[in-house]
Amino acid sequence: RRIFDYPPIPEWIAMNQIASIGAMIIGVSMVVFLINMIHSAGKGKPANPEDPFGVGGKYYYPFESKNPSH
Repeated sequence: RRIFDYPPIPEWIAMNQIASIGAMIIGVSMVVFLINMIHSAGKGKPANPEDPFGVGGKYYYPFESKNPSH
């Protein structure tokens, strides 16, 4: 099999290393995200339908909406 190799240009080597590190960080982050999603779906506490984020009060609409008069 043929494997492409970059020519020994220092700028390309540095960019390739940065891209490889970024790909590893994204991969590890996705694994942590999926583990958290599976754990939360299986053993997480159910959300309160009235206040799912636990901030208290009316946070969607700070005032009562009124129908406009025509």
